Amino acid sequence: MPLDRAGHAAGEVQGAGLSKDTSQRRIEWPTVGLLVLFVAAWGSVVMWHESIPWPVQVIAFVYLGGLWMSLGHELLHGHPTRLTWLNSALGSVPLAFWLPFSRYKTLHV
Repeated sequence: MPLDRAGHAAGEVQGAGLSKDTSQRRIEWPTVGLLVLFVAAWGSVVMWHESIPWPVQVIAFVYLGGLWMSLGHELLHGHPTRLTWLNSALGSVPLAFWLPFSRYKTLHV
């Protein structure tokens, strides 16, 4: 059976197996909450960097960079909203300095 670019079988219903409430949700609030917590943590390390020992900053930014890449993956797959322009705008903020979101999106999707 042929697969589309996302690896789904042709004609496969997206969200199959999920409750109607979950698959029809316009905004995924847990992901939005994680985005808010990420921005708060990232901003806190930047804001109070003078009072945080540099090894702790490195550890925090390594963890936050990985989290940002994970959130970027969610954003390019249509989470937390169905608005592609909004997800792309959120993902385009270069907070991990690893790979530009637009290039990641081109390579991945």
